[in-house]
Parts: sequence; C-alpha cells; structure tokens
Amino acid sequence: MTTPPTAAISYLSSSIYYRHSGRFDAGRTLITLIAGTVVALVCGGIYAYIVRYMPIVGWITFIITGGTGFALGSAMGKLLQWARVRNTTLGLAITALAGLVLVWFSWVVYIYDLLQQIKIPPTLWDCVTSPQIMWQILLDINEHGLWSIKEAKPTGIFLWAIWLVEAALLIGIPLWYVRKKLDEKAFCEACQKWCIIRPLIDLKTLPFSRAEVSRRLESKDFSVIADAKEAPKGSLMYWTVSLQGCPSCDTTQTLCIDETVLTQNKKGQWEKTIKPVVKRLLLAPEDTVAMTMAVSQVRSAHTEAALAGDTKVKDDEAAALQALNESTATAAEDSSAA
Repeated sequence: MTTPPTAAISYLSSSIYYRHSGRFDAGRTLITLIAGTVVALVCGGIYAYIVRYMPIVGWITFIITGGTGFALGSAMGKLLQWARVRNTTLGLAITALAGLVLVWFSWVVYIYDLLQQIKIPPTLWDCVTSPQIMWQILLDINEHGLWSIKEAKPTGIFLWAIWLVEAALLIGIPLWYVRKKLDEKAFCEACQKWCIIRPLIDLKTLPFSRAEVSRRLESKDFSVIADAKEAPKGSLMYWTVSLQGCPSCDTTQTLCIDETVLTQNKKGQWEKTIKPVVKRLLLAPEDTVAMTMAVSQVRSAHTEAALAGDTKVKDDEAAALQALNESTATAAEDSSAA
C-alpha cells in the first residue's frame, strides 16, 4: 500500500482517535435524498395496506410497525454509505425526512382506501393534494374510532397516543439504525473508500484496567499487546484485536479492541456481549507495522509453546473447552427437565 501526501490526512491531526470529517458527496447525497423519498413512499404504501386489512390488532401491529421502520433504516443506511456521507447530522436529517414521508404517505394511502367505499371515491392524487380534507377525516377517525381491541374501541387521547407511538417507531428506528450504520466504519478521505475490518488475534483478558490499556496504546506502547497471551479456543471471555483501515493505502488505519463475553440464557441459548475497549485509535504507518509485529510475537510464543509440548497451553485450551461443553450440557439438561 502507498501513503498519500500529508495534506490528504490533515483533518485527522486534531485527535488521536478517528472521527468523521463531516464531508459528503453533494451529487450522491442528492440522489440518496430522492431515492430515500421513493423508498419511504413504497414502504408507507405497503405498510398502510397491511395495517388496513390485518385481521389481528394488538402487539402484532407494533411488530409490523417496527419491521417497517427497520426496512426504511436499512435502505437509508446503505444509501448514505453509498453516498459517502461522513456527516452524521446530515445523514440523520435525511433519514428523519424519509421517516416523515413514510408516516405521511401511509396515512394518505390508508384514508384513500377507506374512501373507496363511497360512491364517488377520490383519486390518490386528490388525497395527496388535499391536506386539509385529509386532516379533517383523521380528526373524525380519532373521534369515532375505527377498530377495536378486546371489544374496546380506542378514541380521543388514547388513540392519539397510539398513533404517536406508531410514528415514533417509524421515524425513530430508522434514525437509530442509520446512526449506528454511519458510525460502523471509518472513511479514507484520500482514497474515498470506506475502511474494512481485519481481525488480528483473540487475547486473554489483559491484567490491566481499560484506562491503563487505552493510555499505553495511546502513547503507542504496543508492549501491552506483545506481552499478552493468545486466548485458548472455547474461551468464554476474550479481547479481539483488529485493524480497521483503508484497503488501498496507509493513510487511514485504526486500532480496535473489543471485549467479548459469552453467556447462556435460561433457554440454553448462547448470547454474545461485545464492549469496545479501544475504538479506532489512529495509527501512523509505522504504528501499524509495530502493532502487526506485536501480534506476531504473541502468535509465535503461542505456537512455540504448543510445539514444545507446553502442558499449560494445552491445559488452558482444554479447560476452556470443557467449561464451554459443561455449560452447554447443563443448559440442555435444564431444558429437558423443563
């Protein structure tokens, strides 16, 4: 890989951790705005018909609402990454607009379908261009109700509350997902590419506090990694060391360390909890080399110990695997007994 001129990475110099530059591709962003609106219209129309003709009303309605919000969020996340948006505020604003379009158009289609029962039904375009009439119909629906839950017909404030929760899900879920998606990867300004994640090694939990590990790595003291030991197979707790950086150059390379803990719930299902210890610490080209060498030292020490017949290494792996197997067996017995 090559290293672009220093000017290309000047925006990174104000912090030791990666942060988005706030830039975006104007042309692609405009296309994303238009495409997002189209996606919102489609999702809104489909959602309206599902809710209109769904025979069951209750929690299933909110599940469908959440699914619709997630569908919009997933589409917007992909569009914004394609548009190379590194401005979280802008990305959330575009997503919020798409969410509002979804909510508005779902009501337009819903009321339009209701009005098809009268003798001279309006066209969909009539509903779109008549907001005052649509609002009046919405008020009438709120006053008299339209559907029932266990023989109770929601009206008034209670129905407004249900609609508010529905709108919050349709807008809030896409916002949550897009925020998570935009923060998922670093971006190389020099190559105009999103970075990729390259896992390096799984380590035993280090005998230092998170603050101490962060402090030493921030000062580029990679001995904290070189002196660690590789986590045995089947470990229930370990630290994953990875590099997240540009696939084409050395301009944007970052270090990530995540703590992974495996636990079993009451049903015997394995659940993985991942917490960041170090999140995207910026590395200079020489730091990336030093970090890679530190990981190589850990791997070499582990391999040499295994080849030499070091019983402690084997015992560690055997103990970890035994603990994992025993946990699985216990969960299976509890499940059978239940």
